[in-house]
Amino acid sequence: MSEFGTIVERDLQHATIRFERSLEADIAETWRWLTEPDRLERWMAPTQIDVRVGGTVEHRFDKTDDGLARGRILRVDVPHLLEYQWRFPGEPDSAVCFELRAEGDRTVITLTHRMLGVGHAAGYGAGWHAHLDVLEAAMVGGALSWDERFGEIIGDYQTRFTPPSPATTSTGTPDADGTSSAATTTGQTEP
Repeated sequence: MSEFGTIVERDLQHATIRFERSLEADIAETWRWLTEPDRLERWMAPTQIDVRVGGTVEHRFDKTDDGLARGRILRVDVPHLLEYQWRFPGEPDSAVCFELRAEGDRTVITLTHRMLGVGHAAGYGAGWHAHLDVLEAAMVGGALSWDERFGEIIGDYQTRFTPPSPATTSTGTPDADGTSSAATTTGQTEP
């Protein structure tokens, strides 16, 4: 399976996660997997999407409103960029951005989910990791269980990202103002 994403702590309340994958499809084909409801359902969830700035997107992860992620499209640059709000019940509003770059007959996809609640970052890290693995399999005609893949990797994400206590930095030393410095789980700061 593919590499782990990077979880970047932005502040004590919010985190950003980022993935980069090389997919076995050209950029036009990859764009269709991000914007066509029948394809989105095969790797993410049943989806309604109006691909234009201001258009809406809804991903239905279960049959209740508690499993409905929705938002408005913030930015579109066909076939290079798609960004939209992510509003999920019981969580702070966040945003998801897919950036595509052609690399020969393949596509490099960068997925960035920003402004996540810090307490949700590990779950979203494992969730997006599993979704991208399912996408890679679906694009080549394979099948992969999201539930099984998520179960295999959630512990790794929980280990990789444990929110720091409010009064310590990633090295365990309080900052001068009593807050914590932002650092990724790999010790790098966000660009």
